[in-house]
Amino acid sequence: MDFADYPVEENEARQISDLAALAIIERFGGLLIDKPTGINDLLTYVYIVAQNLAARSYRPSPYRVLILNSPQINAFSTPGGDIFLTRGLLDLLKTQGNESQLAFILGHEIKHIASRDGLSRWRETKAQLCTQILQSEESDLKQLKPAMQAALSGSCQGSLNLSNAAPLLTKTFTNQFVRQLSCKSYQKDEELAADEEALRLSVLSGYRPDYQTLFALFEERKGFGNHPKNEVRRVHLDSFLQSLKPRPGFFGYQDWPFSSYPFVPFAQNQFQSLDAYEKDPQHASLSDKNQTYFACGDENGLPTMAPISLH
Repeated sequence: MDFADYPVEENEARQISDLAALAIIERFGGLLIDKPTGINDLLTYVYIVAQNLAARSYRPSPYRVLILNSPQINAFSTPGGDIFLTRGLLDLLKTQGNESQLAFILGHEIKHIASRDGLSRWRETKAQLCTQILQSEESDLKQLKPAMQAALSGSCQGSLNLSNAAPLLTKTFTNQFVRQLSCKSYQKDEELAADEEALRLSVLSGYRPDYQTLFALFEERKGFGNHPKNEVRRVHLDSFLQSLKPRPGFFGYQDWPFSSYPFVPFAQNQFQSLDAYEKDPQHASLSDKNQTYFACGDENGLPTMAPISLH
């Protein structure tokens, strides 16, 4: 059986997305949140920016936004619509960036979700692990074979049901998938397509393109090293920007290349959660896996603080 040939069912996609979200939270130090109140103004602000972009995308909703308590400079997403930004990334943008750059990063992840790039990664992960478990003679993998066969039975061909699977099997598949999402880039054409959509959504939302400065920041701080080279991305977007030029007489023709659009600087009070963490890390970080984790966003596209739970 070649598992890579079978489509991923919606139930399976939701299962692995939620499992991956919880594993990501634990792996990256928990969430940045105001523990006394359970409210994070920064999270709400970032979510509103994301929802404004998503409303102009091919997949308007639903999305959830989460801020990881990690110093790494990174952002990634799960197939189910969770967008993760790290404290390190937001700290970089706070000191040297602007809202236009934040919008570009969010738009990039929105494109990955809308195009279901993450499900391609899951299909690859599942195919690789299932084949290894079925064929391996190593004790660690061989002992997972009965549990995996049980998870495969009673479902559509090629579908893996992890909802009631043995914990070790679930952990093995989830951890491998999380490594794929957070540590590796997608295919080059998928990454460049996500850049294109990020630029398109940013411009449609009224932001002045500032990807050149953003890529320079990444280059300086060694962020997003798993993506195509920043110069490759910049040259590609310079060319794509030409394609966004409206025809003479059409709306926006006079604005191109959108240099009159604002960069939208950050208001410092939007970063109170980061400031609280710098003063007292225990105050603003939620890292206890027994706690309830909160994301911003609901199925109606409202900036609601809601607990994360498995479907």
